[in-house]
Amino acid sequence: MKRNNIFAKLILAVLALAMIQSSCSLAGSLEELRPNRNDTNYYNFPLWVYNLEELEEMLPNAVGGETEDLRGEVHIIIELGVMTDLASNWQKMLDIIDESGKYIDLNLAECGMANRIFNPAPSVITGKDRIVSIVLPDMATAIPSANSNPNNSAFRYFTNLKNVNGSKISEIGSYAFYGINKLSTIKFSETTTIGEHAFLNCTSLTQIDFSSLENIDYAAFQSTGSTYLEIKMGYNEPKLGVDMFNGVAVTKNVMVKVPTGVLEYDDEWQKGFKGAGWNGSNILEPGKENNYINLIIDDS
Repeated sequence: MKRNNIFAKLILAVLALAMIQSSCSLAGSLEELRPNRNDTNYYNFPLWVYNLEELEEMLPNAVGGETEDLRGEVHIIIELGVMTDLASNWQKMLDIIDESGKYIDLNLAECGMANRIFNPAPSVITGKDRIVSIVLPDMATAIPSANSNPNNSAFRYFTNLKNVNGSKISEIGSYAFYGINKLSTIKFSETTTIGEHAFLNCTSLTQIDFSSLENIDYAAFQSTGSTYLEIKMGYNEPKLGVDMFNGVAVTKNVMVKVPTGVLEYDDEWQKGFKGAGWNGSNILEPGKENNYINLIIDDS
């Protein structure tokens, strides 16, 4: 019996040693794959950074990013903190981006937040004009309202922003993207509510994913000047506020893409979607269609 116990212990010891060696070998392999500071790939985009010190070191030295077209992808995994606080990691990060002189596609998907509202501090100017596209944190479920004051627009000063992806955002507040005239593509596949004037004066907007949408507030797409707009929606017709496209005075082809076989989106809804708006220099009466909106429902 004692001999059997000794034999069993020897086997366990050998297995444990093998596991340690395997673990060390794996760690060594990962270390070999990770570029070191002497490697020419160390400062190549895309960058993956886990603290602000790494960002401050790597971003200014990254190859590329001198123009919007040459922008580089940056994945950062940090706690953003209370974004409106001057001492927050969010504002410190903006300072680093500004000082780097680089244009970037910023991915914040894995960042932590102090709360669920993505509020990028509308009064802060620094660094925002360097962000060409942004992926919001998975923790974020809302973009705040400007409370009828465009100067409090959540994305104020993101003057070069072209693409936004907020995979878990359920609510977009009023004036959220007011005047972001380079914004062309947005993906908010879990958003249920859009506030009034949310995309007012977004003159380059061409492609939107709102496949869970339930409510659209007053004049959400007012004065969006592009001649083509594609909106992906879900199985149910969202409730519509008035004046969806108020201020659109050129022919605008709007394609609403819906899931195959959807039987909703009837004529009355389509008339409401066009909404009361402008016809040249004459304001239409409430309830009339905006003749400049050419609406197509596509369930292919």
